[in-house]
Amino acid sequence: MARISSSAEGTAIITAFDHKEPLLSHISALEPGVSKANDDGTGNNPMITLEWTIDEAPFAGRRVQFHRCMIGGTTKAGKPMPLTQLLDVIDGCKIPWTSTKGGTLVARPFKKVKADDGSIIFVDPDTNTRIATIEYDTDDFLNKQAKVRYTIRKQDGSDRAFNEVQAVYPV
Repeated sequence: MARISSSAEGTAIITAFDHKEPLLSHISALEPGVSKANDDGTGNNPMITLEWTIDEAPFAGRRVQFHRCMIGGTTKAGKPMPLTQLLDVIDGCKIPWTSTKGGTLVARPFKKVKADDGSIIFVDPDTNTRIATIEYDTDDFLNKQAKVRYTIRKQDGSDRAFNEVQAVYPV
């Protein structure tokens, strides 16, 4: 291999930040993918991975990567994959959606209703029915803003801490 000279002037390890209040942020990148396939045949479910960029001080310009949202598939128990994170992003970013196949995409908040078992379910505000299927366009995600609460988590098998998305709220 030839001798190489590389500039390391801009190299820094970004440390995780601790901030209690949600920060105005926007989706700066989106990548479709699939979850890890497991040896037992589960996994391999469709998902999107979001990158958030913080828009307000004291962390303006900071990027938080790897916010993974399942967009379909099944759980290990063979049930439909819960899409709570996806629906929270759609709701928080006011992304147009429809629960009618081929219907017009309209940005509007979901109704959240307490079910008999105590869980909170997402309901179509137009039909007052639980959302079973949702259509949206991932092109509508980029540059959408929301208030995002970030937490700190340790990387698996390491002492290195990083930020992750805990919750997404409408502006």
